[in-house]
Amino acid sequence: MKLYAIEGNRQRLDGGAMVGNAPKALWSRWIESDALNRIPMACRALLIIMEDGRKILLEAGIGAFFPPAMAERYGVEEGQPCLLESLASLGY
Repeated sequence: MKLYAIEGNRQRLDGGAMVGNAPKALWSRWIESDALNRIPMACRALLIIMEDGRKILLEAGIGAFFPPAMAERYGVEEGQPCLLESLASLGY
């Protein structure tokens, strides 16, 4: 079997919520936040190619379907889905 990490859309989420119960003074040493204290997050899918040729895609990304206000709130960075482009770059 072959495994591929496939790039999906990116978003920004609250840094404090993402790193757990740690003050910003600690987590901001290793990751930079924006003016709303959001940090960049990557949404990745897992493509599994089985030995018999079956393909399984595990995907839990953010997508690009939110209305503008929701996209801003969740820091969605792309205006279109990236997953199909990423799959096409691998020939799928």
